Amino acid sequence: MAIILNSPVATGAPGIPPRWTRSAKDAVCTAYSSVSHLWFTTSNGVVNEVYFPTIDQPQIRDLQFLITDGETFFHEERRHLNSTTDYLDATGLGVRIVGHSPDGRYHLFKEIITDPHLPTLLINTRLEGDPELLNKLHLYVLLAPHLCVGGWGNNGHLAEVVGHKFLTANKDDVWLALGATVPFLRASCGYVGTTDGWQDISANFKMDYQFAAALDGNIALTAEIDLRKGYSFTLGLGFGRKLNRAVTTLYQSLAEPFPEHRARFLEQWDRASHHFLPLEKFSGDGGALYRRSGELLLAHEDKTYPGALIASLSIPWGEARGDEDLGGYHLVWTRDMVNSVTGLAATGVFGTALRALIYLACSQRPDGGFPQNFWIDGKPYWNGIQLDEVSFPIMLAWRMHKAGVLRDFDPYPMVLRAAHFLIDKGCATPQERWEENAGYSPSTLAANVAALVCAACFARDRGDLLTAQFLEEYADFLEAHIETWTVTNDGFLVPGIKRHYVRINPINIGDPDADESIEGKRVFIHNRAPGAQADFPVAEIVDGGFLELVRYGIRKAGEPLMEDSLRVIDAVLKTDFPAGPCWRRYTHDGYGQLDDGGPFLGWGRGRPWPLLTGERGHYELAAGRDPLPYLRAMERFANSTQLLPEQIWDQPDIPRALLRYGYQTGSATPLMWAHAEYIRLLRSTSDARVFDMIDEVKDRYLKLGRKPSRLRVWKSNRRVKSVSPGDRLRIQATQRFTLHWSNDEWQHVNDTGSISTPIGFDYVDIDMGADDRAPVRFTFNWRETGNWEGRDYAVAIAK
Repeated sequence: MAIILNSPVATGAPGIPPRWTRSAKDAVCTAYSSVSHLWFTTSNGVVNEVYFPTIDQPQIRDLQFLITDGETFFHEERRHLNSTTDYLDATGLGVRIVGHSPDGRYHLFKEIITDPHLPTLLINTRLEGDPELLNKLHLYVLLAPHLCVGGWGNNGHLAEVVGHKFLTANKDDVWLALGATVPFLRASCGYVGTTDGWQDISANFKMDYQFAAALDGNIALTAEIDLRKGYSFTLGLGFGRKLNRAVTTLYQSLAEPFPEHRARFLEQWDRASHHFLPLEKFSGDGGALYRRSGELLLAHEDKTYPGALIASLSIPWGEARGDEDLGGYHLVWTRDMVNSVTGLAATGVFGTALRALIYLACSQRPDGGFPQNFWIDGKPYWNGIQLDEVSFPIMLAWRMHKAGVLRDFDPYPMVLRAAHFLIDKGCATPQERWEENAGYSPSTLAANVAALVCAACFARDRGDLLTAQFLEEYADFLEAHIETWTVTNDGFLVPGIKRHYVRINPINIGDPDADESIEGKRVFIHNRAPGAQADFPVAEIVDGGFLELVRYGIRKAGEPLMEDSLRVIDAVLKTDFPAGPCWRRYTHDGYGQLDDGGPFLGWGRGRPWPLLTGERGHYELAAGRDPLPYLRAMERFANSTQLLPEQIWDQPDIPRALLRYGYQTGSATPLMWAHAEYIRLLRSTSDARVFDMIDEVKDRYLKLGRKPSRLRVWKSNRRVKSVSPGDRLRIQATQRFTLHWSNDEWQHVNDTGSISTPIGFDYVDIDMGADDRAPVRFTFNWRETGNWEGRDYAVAIAK
């Protein structure tokens, strides 16, 4: 059994406030094997967050080497060495990092993987350089535990087992063990910013502290590597739920020679990549970004909860975030997740998509919705409601049904519950895809319409024609209102273009009588700097969300309204980089790096997003134009290790902030949504057809001569004020009722029983005659209880 040493205890408790680290990664890695429950990231030449036992649980801040000759210099690997990162092979996510000292006299070579079968990080390390200097060098490892997703409350100890000294840390039921294939000459546990190894060694180029324990604080573990027998060794970091498990895992991994781990690691990834369709010939980089994108998407799936994919193994602007910000992008967003697995489906890999669909079905709320985002065990993190996130699983289910890859899984119950939620909670969404505003959004409406048509197709396939018709009619109702709700006639951003789509028509979701007209409204932008203007005319706030209407087959590319809206967003959102064009999310967006290079802290300036270049490429393909410039731009936006960022810097270089024009910002790299968008654009280019286009949607809405629906829906959360002659007014509820109504000021009274649908809605339709002038007045008698509503409602007839 391991022996934990408890004395002496470090001074300097509890340490400085903990922070995470830079989110712009150079590598993301895990073994392909599902039994190795460990992930790690790197940036600036060092290991950053390591995740265990699930992909949403970062357990360390960083791990790096410190180098000194003991007399004249101190080098921190991240700050002082000139590092390059590349992959170990053409396939697989293992990395090689080479660091050169500032004067070029020594070089640090690292090959980093995870044990293919155990939760151990392995760093095969070699020092080379001037022999005289190497004889003087002291090499230290510095580890900053952030166990259980936090820097506070960590405990560190020096420990021994069967003659081996190692360092360990624990918090709650998570333990780590740090050791190597060579001995530690000395070791210490300290508090960050006071008695940690960096503070100690940088002061006089020597390790003076040798504390055996640091308790309940923001801690760091430091050890000197024994270089007396050579300059090559393997460092290991093992994890477990108990100390015995962590240390056993560590030494079992270290017992096997690193080349054997490496060969097995790469062989697993090589087998996985052979399942990808051969789309390389349509790329401009020989398929480099395509292959890495596929591997990265696979790597972002959890191994305890199969099918759970997170948005990114990163914490945006982590260097400015502490324990109070538990959730970075290592959470499940239904939108990001469905985009990711749809990207994998575009490579020909459907297994992950099926697991994701099953996972989503099991994570669905009883009311049919999904949390805004959630930990992989299903616990919500943010509790907003975004209707597009309810739509995406329906579309995924239909795509998989059409592809014949559902196997024995039946998604129909999930589909019906989600469709019910869309109808019950819509029409306006409490949040659109940028997660900030309520109202009518072109992108959300596009997803809702497409999803309801897909749900209707499922129902028709099951022979449930009543449900199919009800869903299609509601989808048609939404589709007929898209331009009414989301197009301004008062545009002023581009001279001569007054009519174009807007980002959002703001609606007070809590008001069932809210004004749905668009003109004269203002949009409040939530991420603006304190004191800056935050509300703007609705016509001034535009984004490219309307492109989703083309993507799914609801609107035709090339139509004048589409092209005019493109001219508007090109004028106010587009940046032409040397790599190619890229677009910001929306006008006056504040989600991004500060102009001085500082991190986003609730406000900043939105920067261009490469995934939006992919969305534009899909539109250009649908319009019969060339998508290749957009593919090539995305390939050039990727960093040297083929990671696509969420945002790219659009201002002059700021070296101190590691910001270069046209390269990643500190938001998130890689973003899986962007990688999935690239793969789908590559597949769309290969097929000469938009991969996400849904035939049943396209056939319904783009057929020649189709007339828009005249259905107008009244329901408790959306009490329509007026209808026109020739319209059909639908009074809709979620329980059976008799509608007591009149359209001649109660001179004649009608009692009409509601029609029940299998999906849980009841409705009564009233057709408006050409000569109707009096409002429709009505109330409800609820048939289950026999109770009356207790008030009358009215819908006017517009003249």
